Amino acid sequence: MNTFSQNGISLTELLGRGELLIVTTSLSAAAAGQIITRKGTGHENMLGFLVSLNILIAVVTAGLFAFVSSAAQTKLKIDADTVALYSTIFFIATIVTAGSSAFIVEWWQGDE
Repeated sequence: MNTFSQNGISLTELLGRGELLIVTTSLSAAAAGQIITRKGTGHENMLGFLVSLNILIAVVTAGLFAFVSSAAQTKLKIDADTVALYSTIFFIATIVTAGSSAFIVEWWQGDE
């Protein structure tokens, strides 16, 4: 990837070690927790789907980060471009699901 600063730090160097996966795990777990601890009832199917999706993303990204971070100790070669790509994809997916979760929970709590 191209550099974006005068120091020559690229997005691959910035995202290629999996730190964005930690942020993604935190966001999706927080979104699942927000749905689980909501007040009121109703809309269980939609909220159950969002909880499941957020938990799935949290588990997958935590596992990916564990794999990426353990690669240094096992001398396993990991492509930083691939890590940066998947980190970004999962982060964008989490922004969509976590944002949807927050919006729907707040919207439906206001109705009750």
